Amino acid sequence: MPSTSGEYNASNQVPFGSATTDQTAPAGAAATHRQTGKTAIAVLVVAVIVLALFITSTVSRQMQVAEDRAEQESTQSVEATKSSEQAKSTAQAESTAQSDLNADLSLDGIQGSYWSNAKKILKSRGASLNGMVVLTDDGKDPLVDSNWTVDSIEKASDGHLEVHLSHIEDYGKKADNLIEGVGGATRGMYDNLKGKAMNLRNNN
Repeated sequence: MPSTSGEYNASNQVPFGSATTDQTAPAGAAATHRQTGKTAIAVLVVAVIVLALFITSTVSRQMQVAEDRAEQESTQSVEATKSSEQAKSTAQAESTAQSDLNADLSLDGIQGSYWSNAKKILKSRGASLNGMVVLTDDGKDPLVDSNWTVDSIEKASDGHLEVHLSHIEDYGKKADNLIEGVGGATRGMYDNLKGKAMNLRNNN
């Protein structure tokens, strides 16, 4: 009866039970390698898909941000254009209204008047003083209207008024200048008499 553990068959000299073990081990290792390779490929494919989705999502967000920004800038540009047009329209309307208000304005009796009285007369006649240009003979601003008189007043082509004023000299200053002049003359006379007296004394 043949032996099944370690005994040799006389015909082929191969130990019973050893051939099956030697043939099964390489097959199992190959299957394991194949399974590992498939798993690695699957992981790599999943990683590539995740990376592609991430890149697509990032690009999509960037494109959306760029589109939103462009739309916002376009809206702001349109609003700025509308605002500028409205401002121009308002300015033109105000200029036209002002021109209409002063179209029939009479300027009789204004020239030569005190500026304080002239303004009252203009207002009583319905004049529009918006945009009025006031020029003075000494370049100063007319802070006290009663200290200025109207040299001339005209209506410009767009309806606004142009006024030229002269500063009335302050009577207080005029009096001070007069006193100063008298004092200077008196001082000069005193110095002259003093000089003559000194000369007479030296001669004696």
